[in-house]
Amino acid sequence: MNALARFVNALARFVNALVRFVNAIACIVNALARFVNAIACIVNALACFVNALLEVV
Repeated sequence: MNALARFVNALARFVNALVRFVNAIACIVNALARFVNAIACIVNALACFVNALLEVV
């Protein structure tokens, strides 16, 4: 029974580490998505600025 309890404890720790690892990957993907979104926003603002300049000219 003690060996079973140790096995279950080790399994719980492994699952906990796995969940933390997946959470870290999700956090990195989320940060990359925000970065790409910021770049798209900057490109959009530049395009809007160029469009406004072309309308003035």
